[in-house]
Amino acid sequence: MNQTGKHPSKLWQKIAISCALLFHLCAMIVLANGSSFLGRTLQRVIVPYGNTISINTTWNFFSPDPANTLYLKYMVEFFDDEGNETKESFEAYIPPDKEKISMDSSERRFLYAIRFLLLDESRLETVLGPWLCREHQGASAINIEQFWRKVPTLDESSTMSQSVELKEEATIKKLRYECHAVRDEVAS
Repeated sequence: MNQTGKHPSKLWQKIAISCALLFHLCAMIVLANGSSFLGRTLQRVIVPYGNTISINTTWNFFSPDPANTLYLKYMVEFFDDEGNETKESFEAYIPPDKEKISMDSSERRFLYAIRFLLLDESRLETVLGPWLCREHQGASAINIEQFWRKVPTLDESSTMSQSVELKEEATIKKLRYECHAVRDEVAS
């Protein structure tokens, strides 16, 4: 016993338990937003602990990074049976104004429908191809290109210089749909 009448091992137990509780509380707070600066700084210490007791789950307290943009570019071709161009081919985009995304609810529904179509590759052939052929009467083929535009994260955009383009674009898939064999989109 010491002069205060407490056993030294009990004092060390209280200090150890207090430190363990503080570490656990710190892990809970930091791992909730693990992609933050503090989370990345302490990840070597806190992430193994969080994984062990299954608390390493992000709760996205703050706004998540912006979603990547998906859009389609399609070219409508008009040829006769001999391969002669009957009408000038043209290209268009879905959504039509891909650079300016509207917040109007009716236009947003169109974007959600396109995202739904793009989530399953077979929908491009079974739904979108026949619809585009019906929309453009007399078309012989539709060339569809699916694009993905990545919006940089906060970290990426803060390290880029102002002269660098902030959007990275890539083609995901290309498809050619022949309109002469328009099938019903319900049939498989």
